Amino acid sequence: MSDLVLRRGELGQLERLASGGTAIVYRLPQFRIPEPFEVVYKEYKPKTLQTAGPGLLPGLHAIVEFRMRLETKQRDLLDERSIWPLRLVTDDHGAAVGILMRLIPDRFFQKLYLPSGAQETKPHFGCVFVAEQKELCLARLG
Repeated sequence: MSDLVLRRGELGQLERLASGGTAIVYRLPQFRIPEPFEVVYKEYKPKTLQTAGPGLLPGLHAIVEFRMRLETKQRDLLDERSIWPLRLVTDDHGAAVGILMRLIPDRFFQKLYLPSGAQETKPHFGCVFVAEQKELCLARLG
């Protein structure tokens, strides 16, 4: 498709960072791209891939390509305010299996206090992709 697409095997060593309902996120200690930030690999779980179907590949490619078509100033602004997909990752057969994205900066996280008294740090739900909306999201979260 383009240089915006990588094969999973090109990523090198994967270090599991987090897991959610739709994907597992891995650090890539040996992999770099030209952008000036650390990237992680978000690998979609089999159920997510099955649900998304064949539209996942062109859909993710379009999202990644959109960012690259922006003027530098616009792309920098998007990168500052969002965690936008940077590359599409495919398996050896060319099927979409995930994306490369920027490691989420600390400013996108919040501490959660559980009824047990334990604390967890999680990304702001609904706020990860658009930093400008962070204050609005935090107001809704209470």
